[in-house]
Amino acid sequence: MKIVCILIVLTTLFGHSKGAVANCKAKADATVQNPGEVTFAADNANCGEGGADFCSRPKIVAGAFLTDGVKWGCGACGTPDNCVTCTSDNCNIDAAMCFNNANNDASVYCDDKELKCKRAKVDYKGDWTGDENNWGCGTKTDGEENCAAIADNCNTNEKSSLATHPCHNYKKTGDTWAKDTQNPTYTCYTEAVEGCKMPSPKNPAADGAFIVCGNDCASGNGETCQGCDDDNCNDVDSTEDSIVLCKSGVASTDSAEVANLDSVFCADGCERPAVAYGVVQGSVGYGCGTCDNKEDCVSCTTNDCNTYPEATNSHKCFAWTWDTSASKFNAGAKTDCQKGDGEEKCNMPTKGAANPGANDIAHGGCGPCADGKDEVCTTTDAEKNVETTHKCHTWEWNDADGKKTWEFTKDAVDCYTADTATKCSLPEDRSKKDGFVGNGCTACGTDDANCMTTEKEENSGRRVIFSLLALALPIFYALL
Repeated sequence: MKIVCILIVLTTLFGHSKGAVANCKAKADATVQNPGEVTFAADNANCGEGGADFCSRPKIVAGAFLTDGVKWGCGACGTPDNCVTCTSDNCNIDAAMCFNNANNDASVYCDDKELKCKRAKVDYKGDWTGDENNWGCGTKTDGEENCAAIADNCNTNEKSSLATHPCHNYKKTGDTWAKDTQNPTYTCYTEAVEGCKMPSPKNPAADGAFIVCGNDCASGNGETCQGCDDDNCNDVDSTEDSIVLCKSGVASTDSAEVANLDSVFCADGCERPAVAYGVVQGSVGYGCGTCDNKEDCVSCTTNDCNTYPEATNSHKCFAWTWDTSASKFNAGAKTDCQKGDGEEKCNMPTKGAANPGANDIAHGGCGPCADGKDEVCTTTDAEKNVETTHKCHTWEWNDADGKKTWEFTKDAVDCYTADTATKCSLPEDRSKKDGFVGNGCTACGTDDANCMTTEKEENSGRRVIFSLLALALPIFYALL
């Protein structure tokens, strides 16, 4: 008795459990058995106060509705296997049609309640793949796509709703690939492929044969093809990721030969052999890498940065030439040197070295001494590869803090010159920058308009003033 009372109370408080649907479609003409011809009653079937778990309608088999033990309405059929069910109000609609070819000019009603149409997929350029067997009713297989057949012919061949993404387009001119400036963008269909890819300049594919859609490089081992995942990510000129183009080949001293090396894609950067004073150092070649644990190697991280270094003047050294008749070296005027990746150094014959030879000096005096020449060659700093000849005060222009004046060193320093005339110089007007081009260790040149030549160690401002006073005082006393 108590249990019954409790049930009565619970029922009163919470009501009856309700089904998933309140109304279902009811068939108007019971004689119609063909899909597409069904008409429904003006009033839906009311599933009662408690609702129903589902709506039912007859299954379609061989293009017609089954008739045994079936119904259109709420709840289960008399023969459940002959009906299909659904769980939303009025969901038991007539069967939907599906297109059964790519031309969309014919449709079919599908058996059972799968309510799925299928169609062929498009390829990367938007062309339909497969054949008529890929269109119609049923669950998709490879090369097909499904849609829910809640409306007739959802498997349309209309492509405007298909997702696309842009990729940079590339064109081959001669044997070299580059971005296509005439048709810069290619529209790719995303259901076929995702992402983009780009060719290296010397990718072997023929013009028109390299497909930029899709991030999968079928060949090229990453060196001649690179894939990526985002829109327009296949930009060979981009600096937003770590992929760069690098020259690839053996070490060479011919800058033109290096410039013509093929470029390949590299993940972390490029490397090349170090080049000092026009000579390739070590055994490193041109290619991908970061020079980790490699000697005589230079690394960089931009497209084709691992080219042969440009011939740029870096410093000056006194030129040394071999006098064959006298079997000795002679020092000449200063000459421009190109250190490349080397040190900014000079070299000269070692004074008093026994048995000097024409090969004792490296690069005519530019750069450090060659290996194994320590006894006959001396390495020096720039512009000091001759024996010191005299001392002078050196002058330097100072425009810091608005000074704008020439200033000299307190103490005289060693000077190096190939000239026999060991003179010094200083600016006549310290407030005038132009007209004084030396550092004080040589005599004035013919075009040095703001320059005064002096004897050794006498080119400080103090000494010149004292010298002028020594000349002027006797004249002054004579006039008294």
